[in-house]
Amino acid sequence: MDIAKKLRRKVVAPSAAVDMRSNDNQDAHKDEKKNKKKLRKFITSVYSERTPEKPAAPAQSKGPVFGMPLVTAVQRSRVSDKLPLCRVFQDSVMYIETFALTREGIYRVPGFRAKLNELKNMYNRGEVVKLTNYDPETVGMLLKLYLRELPEPLLTRQLGAQFEGVLQYEDSEQRTAILCAMLRQLPAEHYATLAWLCLHINHVSQHEKQNKMTLSNLIIILSPTLLISNTLLRCLCENAQQLFPGVILDPNTKIPTQEELNALSNNSNKAEPEVDQASIDKNLQLVRDELVQSYVWVQARNDALRYMKEHLKAQLKEERQMVSTYQDQLRDLEDQNYTIGDTVVLRNSRRGKSQNRHSAADTTSRNLNSTQAATHETEEDLKLYLSTLEQMNNEYETDKTSLYNNIITDTFACIDAYTELRFRQTFSQQKASS
Repeated sequence: MDIAKKLRRKVVAPSAAVDMRSNDNQDAHKDEKKNKKKLRKFITSVYSERTPEKPAAPAQSKGPVFGMPLVTAVQRSRVSDKLPLCRVFQDSVMYIETFALTREGIYRVPGFRAKLNELKNMYNRGEVVKLTNYDPETVGMLLKLYLRELPEPLLTRQLGAQFEGVLQYEDSEQRTAILCAMLRQLPAEHYATLAWLCLHINHVSQHEKQNKMTLSNLIIILSPTLLISNTLLRCLCENAQQLFPGVILDPNTKIPTQEELNALSNNSNKAEPEVDQASIDKNLQLVRDELVQSYVWVQARNDALRYMKEHLKAQLKEERQMVSTYQDQLRDLEDQNYTIGDTVVLRNSRRGKSQNRHSAADTTSRNLNSTQAATHETEEDLKLYLSTLEQMNNEYETDKTSLYNNIITDTFACIDAYTELRFRQTFSQQKASS
């Protein structure tokens, strides 16, 4: 109310000055100037009191995030204390998870270059960005651009080669366990970013019927950006649930720290109560005694087999000598038959008796043919006999080796079964007594 009264008083002054101008123009003109100056000063002071305070200027950016180390970028544009993620990465992933999982050709179809540069500059200046005003293709390019400009890969230069070397293990469980242990050696920012990215790639590939982007397509597109081989990136994405336990694509969910993961693994792998050392020593001594007895038994069987082998060798040698004697006798018999036949033919020819000569020649030829046939049959029998002996020797060698291996395998299987049984009995007795 006081301010309104003052305004009324001051406003009246110019009109009074106009009336006075008819009497004395000069004095009125001076008074009017003075009154205008006073009125101007008063109005200025009044409005300065009533004008609301100016809005505070936006906070200055801490620095660019593109092309900076991941740790520095997270410190400059971290969204919350729960997640060690850079704002541009978190915003892009959440935008695609919410609006563009079924977008056809996501991460493959390019966006608008001008809009991409606009978004990059806004994030570097620290301005508030609404990605809903942009198309999914541009946001996908923004995510790839940020990852591509990282000066150090997500797996770091120190551990990158070691991660690639893990792929040589053929056992999937062993490979997964080694990868879990190595991932815990990464910085928290690298671990969180890689975990979110692998889970996100899995989510996108699960909608391949709508977006036409299979896991293989996504890996081919993103592996050069991440400086990770296709095989390693596929292994990380396919086993993301086991490699990054407790990680969820939710800004309000905290990523478990390395200490929490170690404590969780230690609690899940608690060993059973140890057995008394005296019982262990006793069981081990029993196993040693049985092993010695089994070894003695195996040696006895081996000696018996060795004796059988020597016996068969001697028998085979005797048989070969017999065969050699038979062959010599056959050769002598064959030579004798040829000599008798020639003598009979010569005697008959000298006597000049053609009939007797023909009959003697026929008889001699028949005897010779029968002798050759018998000799041939005897040689075939001897060859068959020799091949049979050789086959028997080979079968003996094979049976001996297989028998020895079976004995060793069965012996150690019995020892393992007996050892496990003894340990179980001892442990159950101690558990019952406790």
